[in-house]
Amino acid sequence: MHISDPTLKPGSENQRSKRDDSEDRAQKKSLGWWYKLEPIASEFRSLCSQYWMPGINLSIDEMMVRFFGRSKHTFKAPNKPIKEGYKIFALCEAGYTYNFMWSSKTDSYGELVKMPDLSPTESMVYQLAQTLPKDVPHIIYMDNYFTRVPLLGKLRTLNIGACGTTRRHPEFPAYLLDLKDLCSKRLEWNTTAAIVVRKQIKVQNGACDEESQWESDASDPGVICYAWQDNNTVIACSTVHKSGEEQTNYSIEKTTSNYIYKWTSCPESLWRREAERSCNSNIH
Repeated sequence: MHISDPTLKPGSENQRSKRDDSEDRAQKKSLGWWYKLEPIASEFRSLCSQYWMPGINLSIDEMMVRFFGRSKHTFKAPNKPIKEGYKIFALCEAGYTYNFMWSSKTDSYGELVKMPDLSPTESMVYQLAQTLPKDVPHIIYMDNYFTRVPLLGKLRTLNIGACGTTRRHPEFPAYLLDLKDLCSKRLEWNTTAAIVVRKQIKVQNGACDEESQWESDASDPGVICYAWQDNNTVIACSTVHKSGEEQTNYSIEKTTSNYIYKWTSCPESLWRREAERSCNSNIH
């Protein structure tokens, strides 16, 4: 799809100077690699946000626009329903796309404002979340490609909760990762361990810096990180679930057609002992 430059007068294509051509190329570069879709693309995205009032529960995920032509910006996903095409990251609710961001295999995320304490992917999620109305609380659900402890803490500053499965990352508790590595497929179904990760503050214990130490900030609600045993051990993070003082047991009761979710507090020594007992009793 090609859209003519609205500032270019008909019949003047051959009268452009080399300077005009260089300025045009610079303008196209500033617009992004999708400049051939402008100004329709920007107008469409603006109207998507204008004619929809988002509710509480939203999600962020990737979309694929099918395309098998030649382009350095397309992605290949042989295991997905759409095997090849352009990838767009979208903020959606109930099947409606509220906002989206372009993505390129060579140029990464389009129009991205990189946050100093977040990765490019986390910055993309945070940037999309900033476009939500400020007077309504929201919860964003994500898969393990996006969910990280720093991102969830950053979203809380916008009054936005988040929840989703996650992958290994430095801020995730090492104990839960050890539990996944050593006891995956050996724990009883529904065995769960959780730890609340809070910001660390430096506490001065003496006159010199060598005597200072890092402690959890009690005023920080924190991000709850948990490992839940299904067919494999699933690790996830959340800022929209309650926990005990530091650790929480998370149980799921099966009914005929629904799942009932319950959070029950328990001391650290208890859930650690129960997790280790369950793991050891199932090792042959």
